[in-house]
Amino acid sequence: MAILEQTDFATGKYQLHQVTSDDKDAEILESIDRVQNTILDKLLGVVLKDVFDAEYVDPIPSKWSELIDGVVYINSINNTTTRFKGMKEALKAFTYADFLSKKTLNTDSGQTRLMDKSTTKNLRGIEIKELQTSAYNDAVNIYQNARDFMYENKDDYPDWLFSHISFKK
Repeated sequence: MAILEQTDFATGKYQLHQVTSDDKDAEILESIDRVQNTILDKLLGVVLKDVFDAEYVDPIPSKWSELIDGVVYINSINNTTTRFKGMKEALKAFTYADFLSKKTLNTDSGQTRLMDKSTTKNLRGIEIKELQTSAYNDAVNIYQNARDFMYENKDDYPDWLFSHISFKK
């Protein structure tokens, strides 16, 4: 079962303007699939990712729905109520950054232009890079919060093996 769909990029913070609910864009779908598999492999480790793939079917067990959709929980280290946004939001941001990174490379003149329909201006390569870096760093922050959430609930994730991802500058 896929976590993200192309329509997740039709509106909102990580909107890709070429996405419509009727259109199937192979490039976006490929990016969604590649990013989801790569990031979940890093977050869960290969063994737990295989368990996730087998168990992430209707009805979805709460340990997976909380990890993907987010949850409010008590952090035992500092005894605070913590809101975890969920990996779906991180996967959206990682995919958006990945998709933008592909768009910045395909130019003859050396400067990429994507149309920003909300302002009807062209985005220059530097603006695209800033959007990409911001989305990537948002995703890393949520990814690190997922680590904290899973640590708090380590009994639910016995075969967990976490790989660190760094912020971009």
